[in-house]
Amino acid sequence: MSESPDGVGYRLDAGVATIELRGPALDVALRSGLLAAVRQVGDDGDAVRAVLLTARGKHFCVGQDLKEHARALEAEPESAFACVRNEYNPLVEALHALTQPVVVAVEGACFGAGLGLALCADVRVAAEGARFATAFTGIGLAADSGLSGALAQAVGPSRAAALMLLGDRFGAEDALRWGLVHRVVPDGDATAEG
Repeated sequence: MSESPDGVGYRLDAGVATIELRGPALDVALRSGLLAAVRQVGDDGDAVRAVLLTARGKHFCVGQDLKEHARALEAEPESAFACVRNEYNPLVEALHALTQPVVVAVEGACFGAGLGLALCADVRVAAEGARFATAFTGIGLAADSGLSGALAQAVGPSRAAALMLLGDRFGAEDALRWGLVHRVVPDGDATAEG
């Protein structure tokens, strides 16, 4: 796996491009690195038959780095939300544009924009201990990363509305029962099963 300073690893092996998040929160560097890795899949073309999106550590992704976002709000409140248009939207569009099947392997927390990224995948594998939440309501923000539309498509509009408005956390078994994930595996095995 190639090492990069932006918190994202990329490896192409036997036709599988593995993109590994190396930090729990989506800060500027991680978002940029992830977009670069997704674009690398496109550059590698026919050599890539499938994409595996996973994470190193005990969490898949807890969403946006809120401390970094708070600093941006203090420093430049008029442009602090431009990251949605300039970074999150291109990332979600690039993931959806991939012609190869995308599998996501979720261990630990998958919250907010992290859940939005997971929903960009064609197949989602979750560890038994995985936890999910939309999280936006709890911090007083509107959903980004395509979450509201993708969630409604995955679990139906009524359940999606409740999850978005109430912000309840739920586990892997609920996610499987609702069709949000396709397989639940023992903790530590999500990447191997993906």
